[in-house]
Amino acid sequence: MKNLYVKLLAFTLMITLSFSVNAQTKYNPNPETKDTYKVTKIINLEYKYVPSIKELIQNGTFIPADPNEFKKEGPPKRMR
Repeated sequence: MKNLYVKLLAFTLMITLSFSVNAQTKYNPNPETKDTYKVTKIINLEYKYVPSIKELIQNGTFIPADPNEFKKEGPPKRMR
């Protein structure tokens, strides 16, 4: 019985490997399609400077959150 399982496992392994090899060799690139990865436009991005919390504390412009804010909201409401 053990010999049968070994043969069955070997057969299944051979079939699986043949499918994976066949899947890798079937690729045929289509030259008629346009290249979607070609660079078509260059855009310069503009970033807004955001000061760090450390800088805000040093400037005196940091506004801390209220630690009791969640108590003012009350218990969570159920959706009906």
